[in-house]
Amino acid sequence: MQKGIKYEKTVRHWIQTKLQEMKIQTAVMGVFTLLILVSSIAFFILALGFTEHSVIKNSEEYTEQLIRQVNNDMDSYMNYMKDISSMVYSSRDIQKYLFQERLPENVREESCMRITDQFRTILNTRKDIRNIAVLGDNGKSVINRGASTLNPYISLSEQEWYKAVKEEKEAIYITPSHVQNMIYNQYDWVITLSRGIENQDTKEVEGVFLIDMNYATIDSLCSSVSLGKKGYIYVLDKKGEIIYHPQQQLLYSGLKTELIEEVLKRETEGNQGSFVSGTGRERKLYTAFASEDTGWIVVGVSYMSELLKEGQELKRIYMFLALFFLAVGLFLARLLSRTITRPIVSLDAAMREVEKGHFESALMTEKGGQAEIRGLGESFHIMVQEIQSLMKQNVKEQKEKRKAEMRALQAQINPHFLYNTLDSIIWMAESGKYNEEVVRMTSALSRLFRQSIGNEEEFVPIKQEMGYIETYLTIQSMRYKDKLSFDIKLEEEVEKEKIVKLTLQPLVENAIYHGIKYIEGSGKITIRGYYKEKDVVIEIQDNGIGMTEEELQHIFDKKIYKPGIGGIGVYNVQNRLQLYYGTEYGLLYRSSKGAGTTVYVRIPAGEEAADGEN
Repeated sequence: MQKGIKYEKTVRHWIQTKLQEMKIQTAVMGVFTLLILVSSIAFFILALGFTEHSVIKNSEEYTEQLIRQVNNDMDSYMNYMKDISSMVYSSRDIQKYLFQERLPENVREESCMRITDQFRTILNTRKDIRNIAVLGDNGKSVINRGASTLNPYISLSEQEWYKAVKEEKEAIYITPSHVQNMIYNQYDWVITLSRGIENQDTKEVEGVFLIDMNYATIDSLCSSVSLGKKGYIYVLDKKGEIIYHPQQQLLYSGLKTELIEEVLKRETEGNQGSFVSGTGRERKLYTAFASEDTGWIVVGVSYMSELLKEGQELKRIYMFLALFFLAVGLFLARLLSRTITRPIVSLDAAMREVEKGHFESALMTEKGGQAEIRGLGESFHIMVQEIQSLMKQNVKEQKEKRKAEMRALQAQINPHFLYNTLDSIIWMAESGKYNEEVVRMTSALSRLFRQSIGNEEEFVPIKQEMGYIETYLTIQSMRYKDKLSFDIKLEEEVEKEKIVKLTLQPLVENAIYHGIKYIEGSGKITIRGYYKEKDVVIEIQDNGIGMTEEELQHIFDKKIYKPGIGGIGVYNVQNRLQLYYGTEYGLLYRSSKGAGTTVYVRIPAGEEAADGEN
């Protein structure tokens, strides 16, 4: 006994061990190994990015230092020019010469000579100053060494440096680089510093002082900075106007562009610093900083291809290592996929076949794999068989239900209608006066039953359904004589559309027995068929007694069918239409007491309607 128990424990332990050996955890460990490799590859990719980031960061810091130095140099230079302007601006000789008209002419001429001597001294000692001048609104001026004269073809009031201090009341204004054409027969590329001269008697600005600085001076300050072989520096003012650019003529001609708007935007938002723009070999690193004194923005442009050139060797090493570990990872992935993924892929393919409705082909071709996957596959097969069985049963039940509904509708041809029709035929036959009508009525009754009972198709063309209705209404109009008339009009294309069989007869029957039957005088039924958007609408209108709001609210309530009475028509039709086409389709009733009733039958047109047959 004990020996048997011991043997049983041994077998159970062996089975458990084998099952544990085959569990998916082993495969998961392999996946973790793969993830480690992927992580290693990701590390090297990040290392590549870090290398580029480090190069950019170092370049930013280096360029920033250079730009700050350029800013300091230009600030110092411009401050010196401002000092010169302040020294000249404060001279009493300028006030005497320009504004004090009552002074003797010789006194004013002496003041002019002293101003000229001062300008001469400045020009002789500062080769970077091209022009220096004071200009009065009264036409008096002192320019350079006294020999230069104003260009008679140029209006001072149109010059930017003039308008800035006269009209905009700026204390000191520095222009972008431009051609100075103020002086006769002289056209130099300069940067102009101007300031208004106030008449101390009137306290109004009635003159302008200017210094034209040689463009070459700013060029020397900026071109001395090296940003690789292709890198360069350019300078903007606060408005985005170019103060300096090594290829300024190309900018003016439209052959070259710069990211001026982006630089200004960052400066406005306080995001001074660097950004990268462009693609491929044209990627550029822009580093911009604004001067606190002048407000000028110095922008350094470096080419990424030059910056990253030093890191190419390190990149090649990283790339080799990444490829090596990638190859190892792919090898391991292949081994793991053959063990793990094959049965899973097979199960996935089987599920997709089930999704498409192909139950017979939904079989796993791969029977191996871990115990859990095999068990999952077996359970899946059982589930598929159960679903297939249930679906077959459901299809059978739905088919029987549809047949039962069809028979129910066919049974709605009220026996009283049949009895009354036959009584009418007998009466007309016995009188011997209506032989022709007897034949017509009998023929119509025969067609009616042949149409309603003989065809077992669930969907019929609207033209066929309307022929059935026309036959039904013909019989009813012969029975009721002048009491009933009808009018049927369909669009030509609507006749070709298909509809669920016996949809319209219960609606027409309701219109007769619950509407027209109870009115005095003649009744009329009007049937129209037309397209509305992408749907087909069949409109059945009668001039019967109509319905109240309360009756309308209960029109789709389920009623108990009683032979000879009917009552399931509207409910049945609505359910069948929504079963085939969806809840957005079906019947819509509009009626008011004493004003007749209209029912709208809406179904999809074309292919959408055909899909409902499946």
